[in-house]
Amino acid sequence: MREILDKIDDMKREAHKHPLFSFIESDMIPENRKLHFIPSMAYFIMSFRDLNKWIFPFEEPKNLFEKIINRAALEDQTHSRLFLEDWRKLRLDDHLAWKASDMIYWLFLSPEMECFRQYGIDFMKLCVDDGDNADVRFAHCEVTETYGNVFFSRIAPIAEIIAKNNNMTLRYFGKFHLALENGHVVESEGVFENKQLTDDERQLANTLCKKTGAIFDGMRDAWLNYAKKYVASNTAPITPDFDRQHDFSPRSSRINTCSISQEIIQQAVTEHLQKTKNHEFFKWLHKSDIDSLQKIQSFIPLWIFSIMEYRDLNKYVFNYQSPNNNEEILLNKYVSISSQSSALFLEDWKSLNLDDVLRWTASDTLEFIFLHPAMDFHRKTHIAFCLEGLRHTNPNIRFWFMNIIELANDLFSDGLSSVVRKAEQENSVILDYLAGRHYFKNTENEKTCIEQYFYNKNLNDAQIPVILKFIESFFNALNESLNLFLYFGRDNLFAIRYNL
Repeated sequence: MREILDKIDDMKREAHKHPLFSFIESDMIPENRKLHFIPSMAYFIMSFRDLNKWIFPFEEPKNLFEKIINRAALEDQTHSRLFLEDWRKLRLDDHLAWKASDMIYWLFLSPEMECFRQYGIDFMKLCVDDGDNADVRFAHCEVTETYGNVFFSRIAPIAEIIAKNNNMTLRYFGKFHLALENGHVVESEGVFENKQLTDDERQLANTLCKKTGAIFDGMRDAWLNYAKKYVASNTAPITPDFDRQHDFSPRSSRINTCSISQEIIQQAVTEHLQKTKNHEFFKWLHKSDIDSLQKIQSFIPLWIFSIMEYRDLNKYVFNYQSPNNNEEILLNKYVSISSQSSALFLEDWKSLNLDDVLRWTASDTLEFIFLHPAMDFHRKTHIAFCLEGLRHTNPNIRFWFMNIIELANDLFSDGLSSVVRKAEQENSVILDYLAGRHYFKNTENEKTCIEQYFYNKNLNDAQIPVILKFIESFFNALNESLNLFLYFGRDNLFAIRYNL
């Protein structure tokens, strides 16, 4: 382990040389704008809480080493609230002038945030690849702490000057947070240094430490690019207009035939779909006297994360970076077809006039997506699905993971369809995503052919239980989502002004 830690010390010395720091420290940016690059940090900082809640910790720590990692993760869960606190003190909401839809676009669709969404999956993969080995996990977590210490040791002095000049405290970017970021996993000093690693453990730890360092190098490159493009010019990113290049349509048919080995899976899916159709949420949706548009407004914000991150689940989890055979090539095509509709959800958001109804600022939107208790469930579920996809690389298993989600999306669209059509007709709006019109017309045949191919595959005895377990987990999560939709809609927790 000492050998690993020596290499991390070398990484720390190199980390100080990154041009982000010299640029921020230079006279090219006025003092009062030196922290205005932090919108580029939003996705990573807010989602870092989730890494520390559901990825880094050991579910049932068995020894001191696992307990130390868990205690460190517990501390790091609290920092995103400090980030949001500083965001507001720096009046970034006023500077950006973003509505909720702008923040949703920025987080989940903007080119500037693309790398951060991938890095989120890369962090999950680190904890899959380390095989729940506490020594190896400590090593790559130590790299994270090291890069954090470097960042705050350079940024905190700047933050303290800004805070003093404006008669305020900046707890995230200032000395308060720096005191918590000493460059080591909390309470780990004197515990891990003398651990003896096997050759395989040392090699794996070195590999994952390098990958962690590469993630942070990439993030700092992105922060620097933002600072050069927007902070230096005192401008802010602008959400582009939606470019409707394709005609969208609902799914016209589904295949019902499969190989004998898959019949048990088809039966399980069919039973769960039928049970979900009868959920109380759909009964409320169709029987309530509330205006159709307002009914939709009353629960759709809860769906932000699941819909927008479905694209990244497909693109960075189920997709094969270097496909090795025809099945992996086919699945990549299926991924591509299934990943193209999240922008439609954002257009529906605008058509529903949710920006004006909710009146959320950029920071309000961040707080809701990443800190509201109801959204914790959706993010935790997303992480669970990501981890399952990363652990199971067989194309037959991954196809079924994806197909189950697609089937459930179709069921949800069917359940909404009459209410959505009524809302469209009464308000002269287009709600393509919610109406189920989120398939490119020219891709349906190809998608159907891919499904037919995988439905006809013979599954082995090891694959079937994995898929059945995922089916159970997925529909349990879906049922809980519908419970939340019903609770928020029936009790009007978003305070929609209902026309009864």
